[in-house]
Amino acid sequence: MKTLTTLICVLLAVGYSQAATAAGKVSAWGTFGYAGVYLGEIELETINGFDCQQLIEFGIVDGCSARVLITISRDGSLKMVDTSDYSEGFDSPHAGTWSRSGRQTVATKTVGFGFDPDGDDIHTQVRTGEWEFAQDRRSFAGSTMTLVYNVDKDPLDPAAIADVTLVGTINARRID
Repeated sequence: MKTLTTLICVLLAVGYSQAATAAGKVSAWGTFGYAGVYLGEIELETINGFDCQQLIEFGIVDGCSARVLITISRDGSLKMVDTSDYSEGFDSPHAGTWSRSGRQTVATKTVGFGFDPDGDDIHTQVRTGEWEFAQDRRSFAGSTMTLVYNVDKDPLDPAAIADVTLVGTINARRID
């Protein structure tokens, strides 16, 4: 009888947990969770150590900001689609991971590709960040750094040296 009672309690707990998670009431990060879709903006501060605004004034770059759509999933995956165009042709969306790094902060890492106008792969972008969420987790702000590697380099090799470094900030709000 004791085994049957234990089994019933476990089944009830699992059923409650699944129902609560499906209803968005429980997650690994508390009652609200970080999972969701966010609309934001990335503002570049420097490119290879040079002030981005000065690079605009010199006609070297067209802009220092990009809108971004971010999907944070409960399983630790992360997707980012932005309006930046660091490539000569076009950039792919970024895919990667996130993990909790503090009480209200997450660390992120994504990878995306850059293509020339003919569609040939010309580089890989690795974007990292540290984002701090508001108490209600409906918005966040933080840092972002994108390292751009030419195709002849392995972007996941710690010894690889990036060809371009973009440093900036990110701010985003949850889409309800």
